[in-house]
Amino acid sequence: MMSEKIKEHYQRQFSLKSFGFPTSAYKPLFSGKGRSFPAALRECTEFCRGDRRCIGMEVCQIREDLYRCRACCEWMKLGEKTEPTNNMAACKYYEMKEETMNIAVSQPATLSSTYSASNYKASNANDNVLKCSSGLSTACSQLESQPWLKIDLQAIYDVNKVTIYNRQDCCGERLHDVQINIINNGTDASCGFYKGPADDGDRISVYCASGAVGRYVLMTILNQPGKREYLTVCEVQVFVDV
Repeated sequence: MMSEKIKEHYQRQFSLKSFGFPTSAYKPLFSGKGRSFPAALRECTEFCRGDRRCIGMEVCQIREDLYRCRACCEWMKLGEKTEPTNNMAACKYYEMKEETMNIAVSQPATLSSTYSASNYKASNANDNVLKCSSGLSTACSQLESQPWLKIDLQAIYDVNKVTIYNRQDCCGERLHDVQINIINNGTDASCGFYKGPADDGDRISVYCASGAVGRYVLMTILNQPGKREYLTVCEVQVFVDV
C-alpha cells in the first residue's frame, strides 16, 4: 500500500489521467525502478521535488516483481503521429497541472535573415496564429549557417517552457537540432535542446530548468559544419509561471 506521506504529496501535486506519454515523443528527465508500485513511485516523486521540469510521471509494471517509473520531461512532442496513448492496464500516468501564461505574443521578434523579402517576417513567429497552412503565415530565414530567431520579452522573466508550433502543410523536418537559450545582459542560460527532426504539424514543448532567467529568447538551428539550413516556424510561445 502507498505510504500516507507519498500519497499526500501525490494528491497535492498530481492528478490521475487516462493517457500516457508516447515513448517516441518525449525525453524523460529521470528513470527509476522498484520492486513494488510505491517503491518505483517514490523514486520519481523524490526526483520531481527538485526539478521543476517534471510535469508528469509514468509508472509501469515490467514484471510481477518489478516496476519502472519515468519523470517527464526535457521536451515533449505532440502531433498526428504522437498523440497520447491509452494503456492503463500496464501503466498509470500522473500529470502535474501547469499554471503558466504565454508572454511572447506581439513582442519584438528578429530573424537572422528573412526568406523572400518580408513575406516570411519574424513577427509571424509570435502573432498568435497557430495554424500555418501556407508559407506566407510562417517565419522563415534564408538558407544559412545556424539561422536564429530572437524574441524580446521587454522585461526579465524566469522562463518555464518554450513551445514551437511547426508548419502544418510541409517542411516539418526543418525543425531539428534546436537550441533554446534565455539571454540577460549578455549572459546565456540554456533552456533546452530538441534533436528532432520534427514532422509537419508537430508541437514541441521544451522545458527549462531553474535559472533560465532573462529578457530574450534565442532559438538557433545548430547545423553541421559546412551545411546551411532554414529556420521555419509557425508560432513560438514563451511560458512563465502565473
